[in-house]
Amino acid sequence: MAELLEATVGPDQAELWQHRTEPLQLVVDVDDLLSHRTDARSQDDDAEHSIGEQQLALEQADPYPDEATYGWSYKATGPNQLTAVDPAAPEWSWDTWRTLNDNDNANLVERSIHDGDTFFTSLFIPDSPASAVEYYSSHRRT
Repeated sequence: MAELLEATVGPDQAELWQHRTEPLQLVVDVDDLLSHRTDARSQDDDAEHSIGEQQLALEQADPYPDEATYGWSYKATGPNQLTAVDPAAPEWSWDTWRTLNDNDNANLVERSIHDGDTFFTSLFIPDSPASAVEYYSSHRRT
C-alpha cells in the first residue's frame, strides 16, 4: 500500500493533500476479524460460563430467603394485574407495597407492571414492617 501511495504522490508527504479530493472509506468487517483472527469469541464464551458458575455457586451457598415465610408473592398476569400466589394472601395494594418495599426503583417497577412490560414477573409484599426488615436484610447480596 505504501509503495502504491508513493508511486502516485511521490516521496514528499506534503503533496498528499493535492491528490485527496474525496473522503477515503475503508470497510472493515469487525466480526470477521474477531471471529477468524482472534479467540475473542471463545474468551467471551468462557467468561460468560465462568460468571454463570460463580452466580450459581453464590446462590447455592447463600440461597435467597423463602418469600412465603415473610409475606406474599404476586405474579404479574397482565397489564396492571397482579395475582396472589397464595390464595390466602390479601388483595394486591400498591400503597402497601410502597410502604413496605425496600426498592430504590419503585417507580420503574410500578410503571413496568402498569404498562404490561414483562421485565418484572412477580412482586413481593412483606406481611409486616418487622418481616420487611428481616426479609430485606437477609435478601441483600454484597
